[in-house]
Amino acid sequence: MRGIKGVCYKNIMYVDSHCHLEMDAYDNDRKTVIEKCIEEGLQFILTVGTEESFFNTVIELVDRYPIIYGALGIHPITAMNILPL
Repeated sequence: MRGIKGVCYKNIMYVDSHCHLEMDAYDNDRKTVIEKCIEEGLQFILTVGTEESFFNTVIELVDRYPIIYGALGIHPITAMNILPL
């Protein structure tokens, strides 16, 4: 790996800093996808719940898998449908 002067690559971590494992598209293979990430050496996964309907799934994933962290929020497009302007 080519380095940048003054930057140490000794402690590189592999992180997925933004994904949506909580979404319905993963209902059939979510566990397989997560297990593959672990096998391949991914150390941290941040899954982002952008609608209230996904919040419980995010929390369940965080509780079940030590490498998964969660973020809960309302996407701005969804917020426009919920909150009056």
